[in-house]
Amino acid sequence: IEKKLDAEFPGSIIKLEDISGGCGTSMRLTITSDAFDSISSRLKRSRMVNHALKEEIAELHAFQLVSLRE
Repeated sequence: IEKKLDAEFPGSIIKLEDISGGCGTSMRLTITSDAFDSISSRLKRSRMVNHALKEEIAELHAFQLVSLRE
């Protein structure tokens, strides 16, 4: 997930946490990226991330996107 995000949003600050107790089915993502600077809508920024990780998110039980550049 981190490699894919780094490729999609170069230079981003990415923090990915397994919040499932170790089985890897629930993840929390915090991402800050210059790519979000021109996008004022938090929903649009979230959709960008969700689109980039569409295949990975489909395999997870839970995915939490904590913060983006405001």
